[in-house]
Amino acid sequence: MTAKEKILNALTKSGKLTVAQAKSRFGIKNVWARVAELRDDGHDIQTSFTTKKDGTKSYFYSLSKPTTTKSTTAKKV
Repeated sequence: MTAKEKILNALTKSGKLTVAQAKSRFGIKNVWARVAELRDDGHDIQTSFTTKKDGTKSYFYSLSKPTTTKSTTAKKV
């Protein structure tokens, strides 16, 4: 399984993945680059962060859920 597949699988299953998790679980050194490649492939991945009590930020990625649109058809009279 490639690094991109591991990231996408984790995002699909758990909803979010931190940079630290991707590095420790999967041994991915450049998480940002793999996420950029997934975005180039058409995946809508958001980057967010939380600020810890000590002021450091923890970045995480989440996979946006696809939006569904209702198609409307005009009725012929």
